[in-house]
This record gives sequence, C-alpha cells and structure tokens, in this order.
Amino acid sequence: MMRKDCVILANSEDHEFRKVWVKRVIDSQAPGGGLDQWRTMCVSAGIQPLEMLEVTPGAKHACDNYLNQCINTHWKLVVAGSLSQIRAALNHQKKCDTWYDFYPTIDWSYFQVRKEQAKEDSQRCLEFIEQWELHPDHRTTAARLKKQLMDAILDDCEIAPRDPDSLPEPTPRFNFENHSC
Repeated sequence: MMRKDCVILANSEDHEFRKVWVKRVIDSQAPGGGLDQWRTMCVSAGIQPLEMLEVTPGAKHACDNYLNQCINTHWKLVVAGSLSQIRAALNHQKKCDTWYDFYPTIDWSYFQVRKEQAKEDSQRCLEFIEQWELHPDHRTTAARLKKQLMDAILDDCEIAPRDPDSLPEPTPRFNFENHSC
C-alpha cells in the first residue's frame, strides 16, 4: 500500500531510513513498476481498465482502517509490521507456481518481480529494526498487530455490506497508545 509507505516517510525523522524506504514508493509508481505490472496482469486476465478502479465498499473501508492505524501508530512499529513480507515472498512463489500452469495466458510478472522486491524490502527493514534496537516485545507486538489488521481487512472485505452508506466511519480497532518506541 503506497499510501502507508508515504505515511512512514512523512513521520520518520531518520534521513538514512527515508532514503532507503522511498524505493518502495518508486518500485510501485515508476513506469514499468508495480502498478503497471498489476494493470498488465489484469488486462491479460480480461479485466478492463475501468473495472480495475472499482473497489467494493468493504475493501475501501478495510483499507481506510488500515491506513488510519498506520497514521496513528509510531512509524517504527509500522515498519516492523512490514516484516510480514518475509512470508509474503514465499506465498507469492507458491501462488505463481500454481497459477502458471492453470492460467498460462495471464502475465504474472507482478508476482515474479514482487517476490524478489519483498525479500529485499524485508532484509532492509530487518537491518533498520536491528539498528534501532527495537525491544523484542515491540517486534512481536508489531507482527501480531499487523496480522490482526490483515485479518480485519479480510473480514471487512468478506462481511461488509455493499452499500457504502451503511459502513461506519473508519476507527482504530486496536489501542497503540502503549506501544511507543
């Protein structure tokens, strides 16, 4: 989520970290980057460009909640939560291996590139977390909260009503007050 990465950049006072983290935004936004690769994959799957802009109210609500958490949480904890990408790289590989066989006409380059980027991003992220000497409890808390947030996104997408007027305002689901760095 590019907006999350921009929030981290805006909240970080660590110049060296910002120089590295901005690569995540560039990887997504640059010509031929993640967004372009995603669009190519969608078009190859038969999804029209205007259809790609349609987001269910439940998915939008879930993403707004997630971004709200990122805004209201210490940026170092949000970075630590990004370590979930270590597992994502493996998951992307498993998905790609299966999907290639079943859907050979679809362009899966997004996942091919992303699995390598996820490894690199996770390694950089881990190096900064070690440099910051985040307490192990903070690391565990960040991972647990990220999992809870991702579960909430899945729940919201699955059970949220389709009528945007019936969705509550995005509100914090978790208390991050006790999790400062």
